[in-house]
Amino acid sequence: YHAGDGVAAVAAGTEQIALEALDKIKVEYEPLPAVFDPLEAIKADAHKVHAPNSNIYATKVIKKGDVDQGFAAADHIFEGSFRTQMVEHAPMEPHAAIALWDANGRVTIHSTLGRITLGRADISRTLKLPLNRIRIVATIVGGNFGGKNEITQEPVLALLSKKTGRPVKGVYTRAEEFIATTTRHPIIMDYKTGVSNDGHILARKVRLVLDGGAYCSWSETTLGKACILAAGPYNIDNLLAEAYVVYTNKTMTGAMRGFGAPQVCFAYESHMDDIAAALGLDPLDIRLKNAFAEGSASPTGQILHSVVLKETLLQAARRFGWQDALP
Repeated sequence: YHAGDGVAAVAAGTEQIALEALDKIKVEYEPLPAVFDPLEAIKADAHKVHAPNSNIYATKVIKKGDVDQGFAAADHIFEGSFRTQMVEHAPMEPHAAIALWDANGRVTIHSTLGRITLGRADISRTLKLPLNRIRIVATIVGGNFGGKNEITQEPVLALLSKKTGRPVKGVYTRAEEFIATTTRHPIIMDYKTGVSNDGHILARKVRLVLDGGAYCSWSETTLGKACILAAGPYNIDNLLAEAYVVYTNKTMTGAMRGFGAPQVCFAYESHMDDIAAALGLDPLDIRLKNAFAEGSASPTGQILHSVVLKETLLQAARRFGWQDALP
């Protein structure tokens, strides 16, 4: 549960009447324990968001080489902690839909969903209807970025339409977009990196804690991509990446462009800048020393092809006029 959970729904002939009816609904809430910090939520004795289950929704671990050995061989060890916040997609057009039923008990929903096939399957599970009794008509999507991958009000509108026997339309307000739709996963990212005097990375250890909110959606996909990409586009022989996504009593998370990549990119590139500054190295030079090249292996062992990272960095440096890294 979280502040954006639906409590009551009203259908009316006009928007004004519907708003007046909502004002007349009085809800008595019983305060319940809650957890808002993902680091607290991960503890064994934390309040369970979905009792009695653990707050840990999913985990992923990537191991390569021997990090302890790599740290032992390093001339310097640097540690850093980075955090990203919850981000709302804020599409120009909010979530909107119209539901109506036909005489044969089939529901048609006109919706701004960006993924109507997925939405149809979710509505089927939610309303306990077979797929052949559900039709989703895609409207022009006024902004998605992942925020319209999932259903929101569609099942509620379908139930209101069923009860009233009339088409029912719903449009989220801007405030409702922020409290009742999915957001980007916030991540707490701890980095430990061992490097040689000349800036070559010998070992890296990463710990990610993703805040999934009250109902994790696309969280396992986001967790996997974040963990795989957490080391950055760098050749590192000794690596340990551990990632967790946990429940908290906050706005639910879901799909948002990049699925964990933007968050870890912010962390590992900030970490590289910190290392370069501490060693007195040019931040471009330290990247060129460690960057993937054609045939490099990813942390999961995938052999990479068509890799032009170094070439791209050098071309950007030349165009930008970067002072020192122009071989």
